[in-house]
Amino acid sequence: MDQINSIYISASLFLVSFIMHLIGFKPNNTRKITRIFDFIPFMVVLATSRLSIPVTEFTVFKYALMALYLMQLVGHYLLRKQPDSVLLSLGMISSVFIFIALINQFLLPTILVNWILILLIALVSFGVLVLYRQIPDKTHKEFIEIQFFAFFGILLLSISNNYYYMTVGTFLIIIYQIADIALTSHIFTKEMNLRETRLHDLENRFERVVDFESKKRTSQMVDHVENIREKSSRDPLTKALNRSSITNTITSMINDPDIKIFSVAFFDIDFFKNINDSKGHIVGDECLRQLATAFLSQNRKTDALGRYGGDEFLLVLPNVNAPMAYEICDRIRVGIMKKSSPSFTISMGIATYPFDGKNVTTLLEVADKGLYDAKNSGRNKVSYKGNVPILK
Repeated sequence: MDQINSIYISASLFLVSFIMHLIGFKPNNTRKITRIFDFIPFMVVLATSRLSIPVTEFTVFKYALMALYLMQLVGHYLLRKQPDSVLLSLGMISSVFIFIALINQFLLPTILVNWILILLIALVSFGVLVLYRQIPDKTHKEFIEIQFFAFFGILLLSISNNYYYMTVGTFLIIIYQIADIALTSHIFTKEMNLRETRLHDLENRFERVVDFESKKRTSQMVDHVENIREKSSRDPLTKALNRSSITNTITSMINDPDIKIFSVAFFDIDFFKNINDSKGHIVGDECLRQLATAFLSQNRKTDALGRYGGDEFLLVLPNVNAPMAYEICDRIRVGIMKKSSPSFTISMGIATYPFDGKNVTTLLEVADKGLYDAKNSGRNKVSYKGNVPILK
């Protein structure tokens, strides 16, 4: 391969580097902005091949390299307070190149030129070595390492117009460019993978947030619906179940195959009309609240209390037979009599499923008969008019 072809290859590689940095890095990346000058050698060589200029393409290519590296260095100084160490080393290489070109131009003595070259090589090598040791980033160090190919390539291009030096120098520049493009491609790939990973993490995080918010909203809606259902199923004054809810509870127990037996108690406040007439409806309401609170606080969690209407209440006792229901209700009756304020008493009638009835209507009829008997026999007592013998 001759010298001219190697120059075209090198110029083409600069164009490839320009395109890679143009599309690869983020818009605000300093390296991307300074590497946009990579198109200069390609444009200069292209223009030289099309125009009749009284200099060789090789000479033009050398000065294009000089302009490229100096512009990168100046651009980096303008964009940042401290230059990138890679571009700093390139700037130092460019300075050596310019100095050698000036020496050759003024034809200084060969011995003096050689000593100056040795001194410059030592200074640049020392400077690059210091930069290399101070950089913790592995990728950045790799960029520094490949600069030595460019350094020695430019050095060979500068010290002589000998065909051998020019060819070897151009090939060293090409090796540097290939290594730079390969390393840059690795960085691009790494950045793309990192972006994809971050995007995937963001998508997962977004999905988790959406899922969490969805579950949260659903839970809030369920709680809200449950709260509405709870309020609609309860009596606002006593917080006991309303009439439809307590009768539905009894129906559910009848239809539940796991519940073989349960009892219901029908009760109300003795002389409740007199309490309302003599002490007022506010006191009457307070008596109803006390009655409901007493039952709700003393019974099991499986028991259910409902306000049937007015001062009439229904108590449902799952898995409780008639004798046990009689004992429980009588204990509650005594507690109401002793602790209520203002003082009042209650009368109660009980019924047991399935012995006293197998539907809601029949059970309530039996319990109502017991309540009626308790009223007629002096009030403040529990009465059972069902089919199960009990000892009182």
